[in-house]
Amino acid sequence: MCLVLHAINMKGLFFLCVVLFISCTFKPSGTEGTDSLSKNRTESVKNDSVKDNMLETYINSLDIRMELEDSIFSMYPDTLHMNIINNSDYKLLTGSRYSMKYFESGIWKSISQLENTIWADVEIPVDPQSSRGSDAILFIRNLKPGRYRIEKEFSIVIPTIKRSPNNIRITLSDEFILN
Repeated sequence: MCLVLHAINMKGLFFLCVVLFISCTFKPSGTEGTDSLSKNRTESVKNDSVKDNMLETYINSLDIRMELEDSIFSMYPDTLHMNIINNSDYKLLTGSRYSMKYFESGIWKSISQLENTIWADVEIPVDPQSSRGSDAILFIRNLKPGRYRIEKEFSIVIPTIKRSPNNIRITLSDEFILN
């Protein structure tokens, strides 16, 4: 009888060792998907990053720019006159809204007075392979002499296969000096 119990204990010990070995070396059935999901997410983020870089490179290769007619002012101007040049094959859309920054201590700082401005809801198109003049009325009267930048957001209208527009937003800017 003692031999039988010892054999049962040896079988139990062997069984326990096999179970521990299997649980340490093999993954449970639900974790393969988890690892592949996290790998897919990482690859998706990498792919999105590559796509974003490719898109940014492509957009930067388009000849779309904004140029101020004058860039040095001895007196405070009431209006900045801009030319929007669109040498791309895509239509641009913008509105009357703009933002301004000033250069101080080596960095560009936003002019906060424009953040609370109520802008007219106007759509200004710029056709492909064309240019268009635009004016920015300067609402702020207390700008000190220095280096400034005006920024304006545009949508590049890229038609898709489904014939619904796919807009990509870009910001164009130009600098001026107020003496």
